[in-house]
Amino acid sequence: MKTLVVISHPRKNSLTFAVSHEIIRELKEQRYEVEILDLHGNNFDPLVFPVTRCCRE
Repeated sequence: MKTLVVISHPRKNSLTFAVSHEIIRELKEQRYEVEILDLHGNNFDPLVFPVTRCCRE
């Protein structure tokens, strides 16, 4: 089975990352195919801005 684990925290040594790594380890032991998405590491911006006129089709 495939699983996506989504993480978003600025510090790699945070509780968020520690818990997520334990979850990932357990999933892999159960033979899950795990993909990890680090939103903060990918510079994800959660704010939504209106599209400017020049960019509309």
